[in-house]
Amino acid sequence: MEGVLKLQPFHFDYWMLSLARWQPKKSLLYPSEITFWVRVIGIPVEFKTSPTFESIGDAIGRTVAVDVDHSRVQVVVDAFKELCFETTVDFTGGEFYEGEEAPVSLRYEKLFGYCQVCGSLCHKDEVCPLDAKKNKKSPEKKREAERQMVRGTKVESMMTWKGATRVL
Repeated sequence: MEGVLKLQPFHFDYWMLSLARWQPKKSLLYPSEITFWVRVIGIPVEFKTSPTFESIGDAIGRTVAVDVDHSRVQVVVDAFKELCFETTVDFTGGEFYEGEEAPVSLRYEKLFGYCQVCGSLCHKDEVCPLDAKKNKKSPEKKREAERQMVRGTKVESMMTWKGATRVL
C-alpha cells in the first residue's frame, strides 16, 4: 500500500486523483490534500542540503520527504489553495549571495488539470474569475467561474511568494 501511495498523484482523463490511507479520523483538509514531488530549480550547490529543501517545502505545504540528489521535495498541499511556482530564498553565508534573496523555480511533477491563470486546481483556465479578458466577453462565463470557485484567492500573492523561506 505504501508503494502505491508514494506514486501519487494519479490521473484520469487529465484530472488528478489522490488516494489516502483509511483512518477513522480524517484531517480537516481531507479530501483536498494532494502529495507532489516538487523539483526546486536555482538552488546554489553550497545550499543543496536537507534543511534548505525542508524550508522550501514547509513554505508551500507540509514536507513529507527530501531528495537532495534530484533537488526535489515531497510536499502535501491543500488543493483549494493556489499553487506557488516561484519564490525567493534568502541565502545567508554563501560565497555569492551575502544575504541576498535569490529566485528559485518550483516544478510540480505529474501536475495536470490546473488553471494557468491563477494556479488553482479547482477550475480550468476558461472559467477563471481572474482572467478579465475572457470574463468581460461573457457574463455567463463569469458567473460560472464564480460558482466553481471553492475559496477566494488573493490576487497579490498569486503563484509567487516573495521571501517565503530563509536559509541560514
